Amino acid sequence: MEVTDRGQHTIKTINYMGTLRKILKKYRDCKSKRLLSEIIINKPTVAYPSFLINNVDRLKRLKQVDDFSLDYLDVEWVCRIEGLEFSINSAEELLILEEVFINGIYNVEVNHPFTFIDIGMNVGITSLFFAKKPECKKIVAFEPFQPTLSFARKNLEKNIISKKIQVNEVGLGYPSRTLKINYSEESKGSVGINGVASYLGGKKDIREEQLPVIDVFEALKDIVDEKIILKIDCEGSEYEILERLNDTGLLPRFDVIMIEWHIKGPAPLQKILYENNFEILSMGKHNLNIGMLYAFKK
Repeated sequence: MEVTDRGQHTIKTINYMGTLRKILKKYRDCKSKRLLSEIIINKPTVAYPSFLINNVDRLKRLKQVDDFSLDYLDVEWVCRIEGLEFSINSAEELLILEEVFINGIYNVEVNHPFTFIDIGMNVGITSLFFAKKPECKKIVAFEPFQPTLSFARKNLEKNIISKKIQVNEVGLGYPSRTLKINYSEESKGSVGINGVASYLGGKKDIREEQLPVIDVFEALKDIVDEKIILKIDCEGSEYEILERLNDTGLLPRFDVIMIEWHIKGPAPLQKILYENNFEILSMGKHNLNIGMLYAFKK
């Protein structure tokens, strides 16, 4: 009888905890929706999507920018910030907006004309951020995934400054090849040569997409300018890209290199950069999965 009583008590406790979690979630969702109503200009006729409800704190930080706004227009969510306009359909875009406009991870200030190369353009947020800089004369961007490109084109069409941006519908690496990999629209900025990043866990919207990769040397060898800033965020290809640029002698052509590294850590990249006379700022070097490297030519 005692065992039965204990078992019943355990079941009641589990049921109670489950009910409590549901109540707390409902409370958090109600609070988030109330805060969203304070952030969004025109109240939508549709329900708030989960990627907004779950990222209210991030939206509050973005709202620190004077001209930030979020609106539901023509069946899509649209964000305006620092004179630019972006469509958003996932939490990932909000994360990138925060990284770029609040945390300033690419806020390199240059007082002379330069060309910006964006390897891993994703939906175009960073390319457009650089395009509005008066010193930026031209942007050469690379993005291989057609679903991501389709979304990026929306952002480019919304911003007249995108005339500076030349989009190439390929990925860079070495050797040239075409891969079939797992792709997730929800996490489109975290898909590379190994598919969806393993550290993100299981994704429900996985499908197969083609990833065309061309030789990074052939793609960049004819880009010549007095100053060139190179950004590499391509979910695992950064190692083969830097090795190829090193082997072909092209690496010293770049004045500033910003790399988001993944899984393998920063050490192999730092070694190559040191050998090519770059000074380095390493951020998150003790992280397991991801971090930033900033390299400046001496």
